[in-house]
Amino acid sequence: MEFQNGEVFDCLTNEMIQGAKELLAEADCILMETRFPEDTLRHVVSEFPKTPVLVMTDTEQNAPRAASVLGQIHGILSGRREAEMISGLSILSEEELMAAAAWFSGKGVKQVFFDLGFGGIYYKDSLGEGAERPGPARLAPVLTGIVAGLPAGEIAANAINTNK
Repeated sequence: MEFQNGEVFDCLTNEMIQGAKELLAEADCILMETRFPEDTLRHVVSEFPKTPVLVMTDTEQNAPRAASVLGQIHGILSGRREAEMISGLSILSEEELMAAAAWFSGKGVKQVFFDLGFGGIYYKDSLGEGAERPGPARLAPVLTGIVAGLPAGEIAANAINTNK
């Protein structure tokens, strides 16, 4: 399910999350977007510590909301500019991509994915890092790969290969 109206996200309160607690506790993975209020992001990661949470950034304006949960989430899927807003780093080269991915890993994020649009997807986890090109990447293979426990490199390859 996807909500097109951003105002809907402001209405998804911690109380509503509590109302869906049993359902969310059974989830294989929880996808949160930075359109959710920051306190809702924090609430979800604290209420479901055993469920992998993937945070997807949506805009440069909302991206910093993810900063407070980096040490508690499984993965992040972010655009380059949004990752810059969270980390405070410039990401304009391959070396800067590597440095930013290391920064996110250092904050406790287990799997890092940078959506580079038609430039592909950059990934990092404990098993390796690199880029799958050309893009764009698709979200569904990222989610299913996390649920399946796949390494980030395989997830990234699957996210790109769905376009061919």
